[in-house]
Amino acid sequence: MIQIEVISMMRMKTMVCEQQNARPRLESLDAIRGFDMLWIVGLGGVCCSIGALLPGGADSWLCQQMQHVEWNGLHLMDMVYPLFLFIAGISFPFSISKQIARGDSAGRIHLRILKRAALLMALGIIYNGSLASAPWPTRWASVLGRIGLSWAMAAIVYLHCGLRTRIGVIAMLLAVYAAVLLWCASPLVPSGTDPMSLEGCFMGYLDRFLTPGTLNEKGVFAPSGVPMSAVSVGTALLGMCAGDVVRSARWDGPRKTAVLLGFGVALLAIGLAVSTVIPINKKLWSPSYTLVVGGMSFALFAAFYWLIDVRGWRSWALPLRWVGTNAIAMYFAHALLPFDEIARRLVGFAAGLFPEPSLVITLGDLTLTLLMARFLYRQKVFFKV
Repeated sequence: MIQIEVISMMRMKTMVCEQQNARPRLESLDAIRGFDMLWIVGLGGVCCSIGALLPGGADSWLCQQMQHVEWNGLHLMDMVYPLFLFIAGISFPFSISKQIARGDSAGRIHLRILKRAALLMALGIIYNGSLASAPWPTRWASVLGRIGLSWAMAAIVYLHCGLRTRIGVIAMLLAVYAAVLLWCASPLVPSGTDPMSLEGCFMGYLDRFLTPGTLNEKGVFAPSGVPMSAVSVGTALLGMCAGDVVRSARWDGPRKTAVLLGFGVALLAIGLAVSTVIPINKKLWSPSYTLVVGGMSFALFAAFYWLIDVRGWRSWALPLRWVGTNAIAMYFAHALLPFDEIARRLVGFAAGLFPEPSLVITLGDLTLTLLMARFLYRQKVFFKV
């Protein structure tokens, strides 16, 4: 254990030296985090209301993009969760360098990682309402819990492995998981059942064994359990690779942007090639899904980084930073506060004058969210996990 700690500290001290010339805060990271959170707390509803005005109404392309796919495939909303995990990965190299700079030991850093994972799991239980009644009507697994577990496992890998080893871990994880999806079916289904079907996938069977409880996919599957948390470690590690690129003192801003974009294009191309064998599937977090959304996340972050931190065009992103610096607070606010009802009371009459009243209501909801985020930002009140 002493040897591991010494090696880890030496590696992290090297990272601190590389970071000396970097900006103290990556403003594009706050902005892209806010952009991602807005889709959860109101922007998705606004787009769906706009889609209802288009030809096809609720079946229009835009409305369909605001819904998660049933099983195989990819819609815009299927990007939201992995992007958030990717963003959590980006911030980790910066966080570690700060901790080492102030003299934190490896043991203390590891303990902080575990505490953060435990806190996110606890917040996920609260968010799901699992403490509202007894016995528990739902499982302890949650979206926040999955982020905590995936991020923590990726963070441990990052601390003890160099860049090449991390890339090797991602490749090995995807390869092993691909084999499981293709050749391992649930032992509870008849022989010949598609191992990548909802009922036949082995991951669903393993999830029911490890985290029993109410499952939201026909009672046999839920995408937030421990097995899926282990699979999504690859997405968090990809984010950490992006963080290393931006944090490096060897390249200037335009070169970093090009590297990020290059990674994005390469991952997207590989993912689309893999999808011809293993379909893109968010609920299974299939290897092709990991690669495709990883590539899209790299490309999107490259755009935010170039616009805000390289070109210096920051004013347009200020509302996004309001939300991004308090993402967890905004997430919980929408679970606990009746934003939609408040919006109805404020603009309900005006909404009735429009052909699509829900558009006015959802815009009111989104405006209230931005105003709350702005208030917290201006008061310098930030809720961190």
